[in-house]
Order: sequence, then structure tokens, then C-alpha cells
Amino acid sequence: MSVNDIKIYIIIPIYNAEKYLNQCLESILTQTYHNFICVMVNDGSTDSSLQICQNYIKDNRFVLISQENKGVSTARNKGIKYALENARDDDFITFVDADDFFSENCIEKVISAINNNTEEQIELLYICGWNQLTKSEIIPHKFEKGKLLISCSLKDDFESLDIHLNFVWGNFYSAKQLKINNILFDESKKLAEDVEFNLDYFQFVKRFTFINECLYNYLETPNSLSRPDVYPLDRISTLISIIIRRFKFFNDNEIKNKEYILNKHISNLVFDAILSPYYKRLYELKSYADLHHTRTKGQKRVLFCLKYNMLWFYRLYMKIKRNFFK
Repeated sequence: MSVNDIKIYIIIPIYNAEKYLNQCLESILTQTYHNFICVMVNDGSTDSSLQICQNYIKDNRFVLISQENKGVSTARNKGIKYALENARDDDFITFVDADDFFSENCIEKVISAINNNTEEQIELLYICGWNQLTKSEIIPHKFEKGKLLISCSLKDDFESLDIHLNFVWGNFYSAKQLKINNILFDESKKLAEDVEFNLDYFQFVKRFTFINECLYNYLETPNSLSRPDVYPLDRISTLISIIIRRFKFFNDNEIKNKEYILNKHISNLVFDAILSPYYKRLYELKSYADLHHTRTKGQKRVLFCLKYNMLWFYRLYMKIKRNFFK
């Protein structure tokens, strides 16, 4: 198969996105690589999102699927199932959020990266850098290395990949691997569903290629920034279970620097959830924390309090600190 025959399936879950949707879909329509299918899954929108989508199906590369509002995981699964019914083994699947957009040569750069490999060595995962668009600045996220294409080992380079576990946009997945391993989103999860999906997929990845250019544009909106001031019990429980699953994944795959990576996630969760009335649940992570593998004094302080049953003290400290700096 010629590399130009590779088709990219782009799945967009859409719910009340009229403010941003035109920009998102235009960025796909104007791609410099034309062999793609854009699967728009309207998840019961009550604004003009459906009408906006209908304007694009005049182009047969745009497919519209509508469903009652069931959430982002169900919408993405609808898109995956459609893609896998039509995709060939060499095709790839990616995801875009309806308030984000591609750079115009994003898919061309991914195809070029695939073409950079021999037919026998095509990777199962391609990842591109991304711009974080805030109200005041553009923050680029890419490797500090100078090369434009970086071939990485899952085992040795996972620390650089770790942030990409948190989302599926900007990641390009093998349609064949998704199909033969029956990988879908867990529709019962309302939190960290991207992490679960990626952990299911990454276990089959030995190497991945990072395209060291910011080709995806992530728009910070009020919804994307929303985090609860007080973590409810179900949120803490879910995030604890994700950390424990990360631990198993790191061990099973002999990930380099796994202790440092896990400590980062544990300390971040403690920091975020310490003022929750359910903060004592965090003690479930005691056995996973390692005081000998920290990168900052802040991490060490948090993990020390966790290991030695002193979260009550850290909680008091954070209450005083946050009230003082209000």
C-alpha cells in the first residue's frame, strides 16, 4: 500500500459546541492531506451544532452520526465503531475535541512520519506536539530535542510520553490494533476515561514516534479549566484507582523512572484533594509512594506526610496557606 493510500479517521464528539465548531471543522476541511474521513458524532446537542455539522456533509469525507446525549465516551465509541467497520489495517484513528483545531498540515506531517518508517516497521502510535491556547498566550508542548521526528521506546522514554496518557487528541492509533484488541472507551466512566483508553492501548506499543511540532491546538475554555474545589468521594476513588492501574502498567512494562512518574501523580492528587472531606482515602496510596524517588522538595513534603500518617498536618498547612493568599 502506498503511504498516500493511508486514511486517517478523525473522530469528533460534539455537544453544544456552536461557538467553536466551525473553526474545528474548517481546520479539517482545509488539511493539506486529503485522504481522511471526519466522523462527527452529535451527542444530543441542543444548540446549532447539528446544523453546523450538516453544512459539511456535502463533502463525502465528512460523516454525521447523531445520538441522544450519552456522554463523550459513548460518542467516541460510536465514531470508533464506524471507523473500524470501514478502515483497512493500515489506516489510523485520531480524536479531536470540538473546541480545538488542527494546524493545516497536521495530517500531512503524521503521514510523512509514517512514510519515514519502512512498511515492516510502521509504529502503532504517532503523537504530535500541541499548543495550549490561553486568553493571554500560546504555550507550546513538545520535546526539547531538536529533531522533528523522534523514535522512542515505550520502556525507556515513557516519562516524556506520560502527559499524553491524559488525553487522546493529538495521538494517532492503529485501526488494526484497536480492532483486534477490541479497545473502546469505558462508557461507565465519567472521569479519566482517556487514561483508561490509553493504558488499554499502550500495552501493545513497544515503540512510538513523536512528531516534534505543535500541530494540534488545544483551546482553554472555562469547561476545560473547571476543577472542583472540594473533591467528591467518587472523584477521589476514581483517581486513586487510576494511579494503582498506572503502577501495574509501569511494572508490567518495566518502565524506566517509574517511581518518579508515579510519585508525581500521587503528590499531585494529594495536593489537589487534600481539602476534600474524604482526604483520608488518600492513605490508600501509602504503599505506592517512594520517598527516595522525588524530583522536588514539594513532592517530598507531600509524600512524607502521606507515608507517616500526617495528611492532617498537610491539610492544616494548606488551609492556612490558601486563606492567607486569598
